[in-house]
Amino acid sequence: MERRPRDNTTETTPLLLAQFKSAQKPEHPAVKMLKGLSPINGDFKQQRLWWKIITVLKAPVTILLAATIPLVDDSERDHCWNKWLNICHCVISPCFILLITKAGLHTIDGVFPIGVIPIIPGLVIAVIVALTSTSGHPPRYHFLFAWMGFAVAIVWIYCLANEIVNMLQALGVIINLTHAVLGLTLLAWGNSIGDAISNYTMAKQGFSRMAISACFGGPLL
Repeated sequence: MERRPRDNTTETTPLLLAQFKSAQKPEHPAVKMLKGLSPINGDFKQQRLWWKIITVLKAPVTILLAATIPLVDDSERDHCWNKWLNICHCVISPCFILLITKAGLHTIDGVFPIGVIPIIPGLVIAVIVALTSTSGHPPRYHFLFAWMGFAVAIVWIYCLANEIVNMLQALGVIINLTHAVLGLTLLAWGNSIGDAISNYTMAKQGFSRMAISACFGGPLL
């Protein structure tokens, strides 16, 4: 009997695919930066119509978040390192913090604005990051951007919370409600709904003692 030659296509195909993927050109830094700012992900075409509408409506806010908050995620490729976007964060994030907290609106001796101060060290740090890092691999100090993102995220929460309170106060003025009534109704409900949902979820999962403890510990924090 003649022996048939062994078919090695199933064995060589994965190797060829791996070599092909490794031989692909790296993504251009400008394209990578634009993708980091883009509010539309790869599966946008497969999403439902109502979700596409929501994605388009929230696109301006998503772009602002991406432009001010650097991302660091160990589970993602290159830990979400985006060199030129992170370089921009070195200047944009400190200015954003001073602008939202209104600290940058003050002046020194009525002449020099405080908001200009973080621009100079931000530019220096941006130049250092540009000279000591590459686009294809995150640097050793990449974890420091996580602390920057944490600080900017707190400022975002502060900004949104103030805007929600201002909107509720305006609603109270329109429907002629006092601040005391607003505090006992709308503001109290809005402050407690998140805790109520999380405590209910923990109780449903079998952590009833933890949920009861959170009912008393959450308002104290």
